[in-house]
Amino acid sequence: MCDLVTDQCQGLTILAFLKSDQGGLGLEVAQDTDAKSAMQLALYRLLDEDIELLKGKRLDKDYFNTLLTGGDPVKEVLQWLNGSQSFQLWDSIEAKAFVEVCKSQLAFNPQFEGALAGATKLANHFGPWQGVWERFCEAPQRYPKIPLQIQKCQMPLPDIFANETTFGGWPQWNESEENTLRTNLLS
Repeated sequence: MCDLVTDQCQGLTILAFLKSDQGGLGLEVAQDTDAKSAMQLALYRLLDEDIELLKGKRLDKDYFNTLLTGGDPVKEVLQWLNGSQSFQLWDSIEAKAFVEVCKSQLAFNPQFEGALAGATKLANHFGPWQGVWERFCEAPQRYPKIPLQIQKCQMPLPDIFANETTFGGWPQWNESEENTLRTNLLS
């Protein structure tokens, strides 16, 4: 897309170029303030995208922020929870995009809530965190520090309906169940 932009974009704003059917790309682009800001930050990544892959998509703040975070927000969250993706400078463009993606897709602000709150949400795996949990379960060996993070969190008190579906994300619960089974087998 980069060559196309330099050839056709003279005199147009980036938004106008992306949206316009006449001399532009004719893409569906959100025009709210958040989308415009995210678009400007992600412009250098957007220029590398294949135009055919952009057609039929709605380019909004989530799309642009996801583009900035590498295109796989679930993987980014798991890497962050594992400690292998740290944002020591929360004011970097990528970190801001990561925060925005987490806020919009997971109802979670990693900058203010922190890794332990994220680990708690992962262990509970309610709502949008179910997809994050499923991805973690597909390859837990990629994220060996996540169970240690979860163990640092306060597990909710199990009730009579507690089972592997509701409490299986908590290593503490699994350990307790194994100890109970071991005691029962020995007696």
